[in-house]
Amino acid sequence: MPKIRQASHAGSWYDADGEALSTSIDDWLQDAATGQIEANARAIISPHAGYSYCGHVMAHAYRQLDPSQVSRVFVLGPSHHVYMRECLLTTATHYCTPLGDAEVDQQVCRELEATGVFGYMDLDVDEAEHSLELQMAFLMRIMGGRPFKLVPIMVGALTIQSEAQYGRLLAPYLDDPTHVFIVSSDFCHWGTRFNYLFYDRSQGAIHRSIEWLDKLGMDAIEQGSPQAFADYLRQYGNTICGRHPIGVFLNMLRACRLQHSIKFNHYDQSSHCVTARDSSLRSGQRQHAPPLVLLRSAVCSAATAEAPHSQTGNPPQGSEVRVRFAPSPTGYLHVGGARTALFNYLYAKNTGGKLVLRIEDTDQARSTRESENAVLEDLTWLGIQWDEGPVVGGEHGPYRQSERREVYKQYVDELVARGLAYPCFCTDEELEAQKRDAEAKGLPPIYRGRWARASAEEVADMMAKGTPHCYRFRAPANQEVLVEDAIRGDVRFNTSAVGDFVVMRSNGLPVYNFCVAVDDALMRISHVIRAEEHLPNTLRQVLIYQALGWSTPTFAHVSLILAPDKSKLSKRHGATSVGEFREQGFLPDAMVNFLSLLGWNDGTEQEIYTIEDLQEKFSLDRITKSPAVFDKTKLAWMNGQHLRALPSEQLLPRLVRGWKEAGLLAREDSAFVSASAALVQNSLELVVDAEPELRRLLAYPLADTLASAGAAPVLEDNFLEVANAVVAAWDAGELGGAAAGEPDAFKAWVKALGKAQKRKGKRLFMPLRIALTGAMAGPDVGEILALLALEDGDVADRGAYVPLPERIEALRTWAASAPAPPA
Repeated sequence: MPKIRQASHAGSWYDADGEALSTSIDDWLQDAATGQIEANARAIISPHAGYSYCGHVMAHAYRQLDPSQVSRVFVLGPSHHVYMRECLLTTATHYCTPLGDAEVDQQVCRELEATGVFGYMDLDVDEAEHSLELQMAFLMRIMGGRPFKLVPIMVGALTIQSEAQYGRLLAPYLDDPTHVFIVSSDFCHWGTRFNYLFYDRSQGAIHRSIEWLDKLGMDAIEQGSPQAFADYLRQYGNTICGRHPIGVFLNMLRACRLQHSIKFNHYDQSSHCVTARDSSLRSGQRQHAPPLVLLRSAVCSAATAEAPHSQTGNPPQGSEVRVRFAPSPTGYLHVGGARTALFNYLYAKNTGGKLVLRIEDTDQARSTRESENAVLEDLTWLGIQWDEGPVVGGEHGPYRQSERREVYKQYVDELVARGLAYPCFCTDEELEAQKRDAEAKGLPPIYRGRWARASAEEVADMMAKGTPHCYRFRAPANQEVLVEDAIRGDVRFNTSAVGDFVVMRSNGLPVYNFCVAVDDALMRISHVIRAEEHLPNTLRQVLIYQALGWSTPTFAHVSLILAPDKSKLSKRHGATSVGEFREQGFLPDAMVNFLSLLGWNDGTEQEIYTIEDLQEKFSLDRITKSPAVFDKTKLAWMNGQHLRALPSEQLLPRLVRGWKEAGLLAREDSAFVSASAALVQNSLELVVDAEPELRRLLAYPLADTLASAGAAPVLEDNFLEVANAVVAAWDAGELGGAAAGEPDAFKAWVKALGKAQKRKGKRLFMPLRIALTGAMAGPDVGEILALLALEDGDVADRGAYVPLPERIEALRTWAASAPAPPA
């Protein structure tokens, strides 16, 4: 047999006779004042002094409740008979009253138990749990026999910290519009009664006399002074009996996503009526959820002063800038997406705002966690750090759309309940026929099916049959919508172009435009900076913002990135992903610099920027409307500029890694390695260029160079004469000493050679370069010879290295067989 909580004992008025009890409740409701409480109230705080009227207060607040809109009722009650420091769940499966049984929601109890914070209560009926049962008869009467699930929670003597913890855990349930909350306080039950944290079991007494505390507490409450009551709570560690359900609930408000309107009323037990007192207080500028009705104004005002309420929707103008980058993990991070992420990041940094990273992974067929990880890795490589999102977390999560389906369902249900969306049972064949008919008549391809006008009976019949259906947003007819775009100025749309569009598919998955609007609002995004291709989506998203009462963010649509041939940049133009450029050896600083200039400039001729420069100078008003061209030649040049600007301690490890991986070097740290890095740095555009560049310096391609057309003028100018002079200088020991000595020694030797050969300028330097390096271009010849002099087993690939003595012998061999120049 399931465990039953028998509620018939609770309260002196509680009659086990169902008919008599029903009549008693109806009489009370008939006599109660009306008009002070909104019909769509979703939560109340009700005192239950003497266990006699908490049910009456609850009934008054919910007397106009529509039971068909309620799926669960949460009851948070105080524990003033049992010493405990946690929130407890019931072990019962049902609460039994003469008016029917309330089924305990085992699923939610399991969810709460899984947090590892909630415990279970198994108390005698005369102990704490009966404070939850006092309201059951009224609740059953109000629900009128409609099925619902009950979630009873006993709230113990909590600390401020644990109140906040329980509030955060329960907050997601408050976001569901089909959930109703009853929060029973015990303020009026002899004031404080017990202050558990000051209770001393050995003494059997409280910190001060109960009578004195009772008087002080009641005086503070009856004064209606928030400050007096707040001071009273602080004096006793915020642990007064009965406060804790209120404290937990206020923390739920703080942590939930909805914005609530709060109404304060004073409950007069003697007259069983409610009178307005401090009649209205709103948490924020807009109402985005049914009002929360809190009865007994002094108590509620004091508690509210300690815990501001959460808000939803976008922040009001002038508040914190919050931007987002929302990639789909269906492949690589395209450079266009990287630019979007960068612009959002720079704007957040420039304004002191925050960047939110949201993963839009509702495409189940194509989205993968591998792609998501690759995107995160690429963003991290670029130095784009997000403030909220995967890995780092945040207060507006979860940040993957696949984990937010209940959120989307909640708002679809809200739209349906308000008549702003409706189920559509059209088949694919019917929709295709409508499309063909519209094309034949030259009409826009919008929905014109009958389900927008179907009766409630027709819809209910199809639902009962289990007919597959989607949900469509009921778009206003022929209405102009103005969007003020920060880049493009005023953009006007007409709703006739979209018709009633789908917000949730028949498989239960929401569509892109609906997810985006809901997420941007709940994550409080103030500015939507994205690619121009999303501009057509804006109309649908704005309509959803308006329908749900959310303020519209500032939009900024950035122009597309084109290839050099002015077509859309694609794979046929080569690398297009951040990962590909990373693998090719581009620096993140260079990529950031280059991407920042694709559609933005600071009004100067400057081209090289650090990330700090960009954070300081970036602004939306400098983004251009014209498409940007992705010029890889300029990217490579820009990468070279950043590469050459790197300090040696950053550059050297990059170069050495490539040289080692190529099998060129045997050592990582030597004078030869450092000199090699310094010598190649100024000729590099990419890190990967370092390996072939060093190979060129170590090689001696004399024969190939002399056989080339470019060397012909040098040969004709008696290159043989210079070659013989170089060989003679080596044999005499002059060249070896000059090459291994200080730079000035080599310069002096060159000057002396020029004087002896009666050569200067290019006639001296070009044949000398060819003779000593085997090439017609490259770094300074003296620096190359100095590098060769440092080599001491550093080169692993000996076939790639020709030391100076071997070069001289090769030059000697060539000179011996070379024909004499013409007279």
